[in-house]
Amino acid sequence: MKKIHVWEDDKHLQIDELDLDETKAWEIWNDTKTKYPNFVVDFCFHNTLAPINFLKQIGAEVLDDCIEMRLTKEDFIDLPVKRVIEISDFEDIAALHDKSNTISSNFIRKTREQWDFFGLYENGNLIGYSGLRSGWEIYFIISKTNTIEDITSLASAAIKKAFEKNPEASVLYQADRNEFLHLGAALHLGFNRKGFYIGYRTKS
Repeated sequence: MKKIHVWEDDKHLQIDELDLDETKAWEIWNDTKTKYPNFVVDFCFHNTLAPINFLKQIGAEVLDDCIEMRLTKEDFIDLPVKRVIEISDFEDIAALHDKSNTISSNFIRKTREQWDFFGLYENGNLIGYSGLRSGWEIYFIISKTNTIEDITSLASAAIKKAFEKNPEASVLYQADRNEFLHLGAALHLGFNRKGFYIGYRTKS
């Protein structure tokens, strides 16, 4: 099953493929180069083997190597949320976002209705934020302090918002395998490991 997401203005394309063999990969790639020349192209794999030889030949590099985790309300460990408030205006965090993310501010603005944001403040200054996307996914957690307490607070604020909107939600969080503080925060909050996600990036 293949899903292709195209953002024309950003010249960015994402291919989500659950079962992609070498032959099919080349068919998709040749079609992509014809229809979308000079686009940034991301291949995303959830709990399935990627066609490594193909990805190597097209010059793709690993973008994300994540552990996929899920959380239901029954498993949620409600830890304190400190110095975190909900943010209504994305522009309040846009500058910090562009320094820290591969997802552009333009993309966020175009899909603003799909997001809830939470800011971490110290002495009135923004030092971190988290973003919850519709579908109940914590899409990013950014903290300048990079402490387990602050990361946990940012995650917890997003989780509580998800359950406020939908008590039956299954919250998704994909933490990089090397982000030990993020993984630790997720485990402290009750997340359970469900699989993995690997993303590769190249240019058409």
